[in-house]
Amino acid sequence: MVAEISEMVVSLNGLIGVCLDGAEGFEEVAKNVQDDELKKLMEACAVQRLAFAKDLQSQVTQLGGIPTTSGSPVGAAHRGWIGIKSIVTGGDRDAILAECLTGEDYTIQFYEDALKKELIQGLNFTLNTQLEQIRSVRQSIQTLASTGK
Repeated sequence: MVAEISEMVVSLNGLIGVCLDGAEGFEEVAKNVQDDELKKLMEACAVQRLAFAKDLQSQVTQLGGIPTTSGSPVGAAHRGWIGIKSIVTGGDRDAILAECLTGEDYTIQFYEDALKKELIQGLNFTLNTQLEQIRSVRQSIQTLASTGK
């Protein structure tokens, strides 16, 4: 049995918040790092997460719900992004990458939890596609952290 529409809207709004919090975290890193490779990756990730949020907002609207338009300070803390501001200002590249990995781990967990629910087919496809791209980003960040580049 497919989850109720209201449950899907709640799940999608949670994911929108995750994406918006992630975009804000990536933007914060991009604005404050000197490493060009890291800056470019963070800028691309911020754009990606904003696009994911916009897509999910459209899905919520199609379901007849009201999409959220922001993350929340409490939600950001739970998703691991709130600490990025203090770490970025310290400039410790390893700490920045570790914080980004923490944020990505939370994001992946939120997506996996949403996918455990029985969603309409189009939503499963969208969430799986986004999750695959998030995992790819996480791997890129992990590679940067592992290589020290």
